[in-house]
Amino acid sequence: VGVLWALWHVGLYQNGVGYMVFLVILMIAYSIVLYRLLEGTAFNVWVAALFHLGINLANLPFYGMIQETRFIAVNALVWVVVAAVLVVMRRDLFLRRNGGGVMQAAIEAVGDNPGLVIRNNVYHEGIQGGILAPEDAAVEGNIQGAE
Repeated sequence: VGVLWALWHVGLYQNGVGYMVFLVILMIAYSIVLYRLLEGTAFNVWVAALFHLGINLANLPFYGMIQETRFIAVNALVWVVVAAVLVVMRRDLFLRRNGGGVMQAAIEAVGDNPGLVIRNNVYHEGIQGGILAPEDAAVEGNIQGAE
């Protein structure tokens, strides 16, 4: 997700290759932190919006430096440390050995919700009258460790 998030900021490519490398690293770190925040809130979109707003507001005092490679490099380093601490603190969430890590956590989040089906690692609404009915709460596809 972090790489896609960085690609979304196309206008920043004018700052050079070094800047973009650090921007991608920064966005990956943001994604790890954001995943941890969202995982605890049933993936509430308002939490994501507030996180993004917080990033923007925190960067306002540095507006004149935002396009400097040195600024983005330091920013990336700080967020990589934060993300690394979260990964170490929540090994069970990020570094699962027996079930696919983040995807397994999503499967567990669906739990008893009979209206959702996971097929090929993508959530789908249950299909009424078709192969999969909502009451099946089926988990399909190539999800390692899923039952």
